[in-house]
Amino acid sequence: MLECDDHGNPVSAVLVFTLAVRNDLPDLGFYISLFHCGYHGLKFLFLGVYGYLSGALLYQSSNAMAPVLNRYKDVILFDGVCNFCNSYINYVIAHDKADKFAFAPLQSHTAVRMAARFGTDFQELNSVVVIHGDKVYTHAAAVIHIVKNLSTVWLPLAYLAQLVPASIGNRIYQSFAQKRYTLSGQSTTCMVPTAQVKHKFLS
Repeated sequence: MLECDDHGNPVSAVLVFTLAVRNDLPDLGFYISLFHCGYHGLKFLFLGVYGYLSGALLYQSSNAMAPVLNRYKDVILFDGVCNFCNSYINYVIAHDKADKFAFAPLQSHTAVRMAARFGTDFQELNSVVVIHGDKVYTHAAAVIHIVKNLSTVWLPLAYLAQLVPASIGNRIYQSFAQKRYTLSGQSTTCMVPTAQVKHKFLS
């Protein structure tokens, strides 16, 4: 049972608010015992409840970006200095009639945050990356996922490509990815989206 000092203040109850903000709440008996300290005990109980709610709100606020992205759009992370990649992204934007995708270069802050979230260095994968909720698609699987969500004549091929073993599809993808700069060139800076499509890009 929690003890009170001579002024009716619950001993060490000042920790309640701090613990609550951290969502590290004491057990129920701790709070019940606050009633035995009268007015001051109830005061600290109120602080504890307030702290718990504040902590919960702070936690949700710090993680607000991910649920919004997960719920509404898939995010395509691409090599922003690859000329072929930039052309492909422009093609995707033109055929994304349902507005299913958002975009960010692998060199962007968004890509860094997502890499930390999933515990993966996306730039080392040498691949386009698609974030679909809590799933990550890379290499051939990423391309297939993108094509399946576009309004293009290539849709039937995307379903056929799913029948190809992943090891073979990824080998074909990697053989091209390793030569992409040689085949299409490389820019010194990431692509700058036009005003018409800038709202689709994450910084």
